[in-house]
Amino acid sequence: MKKLTQNEERRRNAALTIVKTLSEETSVVSKPLSAVNVRNIPDNAEADIRNYIRTLKSHEVYGSASMATHSIHARRPNDLDIVVTNPRKVAYDFSNIMRRKGIKTKVVGNPEWGSYVVQVNIKGEWEDCCDVHPISDFRGKYDFYGSSKLPLKKKGISLQRASDQLLRKANAITQRKKDGSMGAPPHRELKDTIDFITTSELLLASMELKSKAQLAKAKRVKEELKVWKAHLRKLKGDKKKKAITKKKPLSATRQKKFVAKAIKKPAKDIDDLIFENGKIIERKVSIAKTKKKVKTPYGKSRQLYTFSPYSEKEKRKNKKAKSKVTSWAEDMIKNIIG
Repeated sequence: MKKLTQNEERRRNAALTIVKTLSEETSVVSKPLSAVNVRNIPDNAEADIRNYIRTLKSHEVYGSASMATHSIHARRPNDLDIVVTNPRKVAYDFSNIMRRKGIKTKVVGNPEWGSYVVQVNIKGEWEDCCDVHPISDFRGKYDFYGSSKLPLKKKGISLQRASDQLLRKANAITQRKKDGSMGAPPHRELKDTIDFITTSELLLASMELKSKAQLAKAKRVKEELKVWKAHLRKLKGDKKKKAITKKKPLSATRQKKFVAKAIKKPAKDIDDLIFENGKIIERKVSIAKTKKKVKTPYGKSRQLYTFSPYSEKEKRKNKKAKSKVTSWAEDMIKNIIG
């Protein structure tokens, strides 16, 4: 296969930096699917379609409909893209829900992909309204970078993360074509490129906003510390001891080095970069893992006890132990009474 052109290589490297930096980012916008009006699903059936989706144990709404829930401004989706365990059943259930509303529908299967499209008749034309795919083929490792991410749940409906959409689009626009060039298929290249850019812009704006909010919080703490510094000046004591509060925790040089390291490591969580013996290194164990909490001490993850005191086996043990104690106590009383 021929080598990428200089321009293609530059675009590929740019995409890699973008996804490494934003792949763990989340949008600051989070709306329910009910706030999204899918163009080709008739309005009188949309609520029933959403209620039905909530009954599906394993599903994920993806594509433009899910992205609209993460954005203030988003293009209106023409149809609803969803992955489920049984695409055929769900497609016909969607169709029946709309037919009960008096809407003309038909289901078209695609044996190659195991998917089904539900179409509605709008002004004499058949339009796709629900595109149903198997969930088994939806998740996995991307050729370009990263792996698919689990969805976020909002009001009972699982929605694709914006970061997962970013990884998918990056994978699409950087793939190699049959002629060796880079890019999505011609009929999808414009759409996928636009989606990649808009999703990147969304996650970048979210990152910048969170950074501004974090900085504003830091400034607030800085102002409040002045109150205590003023109090310290009034306290009697060794001036040399007080002088330590005037030293900068991190010099300007160290700050520049830290920022430079963070830029070189776009995929690394900032919290995992630390100073050790004058050098900036990466934590051996990600700080994110240490922040995870277990809802119950008897959970499968990080059990605090080697067994659950409420299991049937332990109940029997406890009952047997109590029985032995009771028998021992009864014998003692008999001996005392004579």
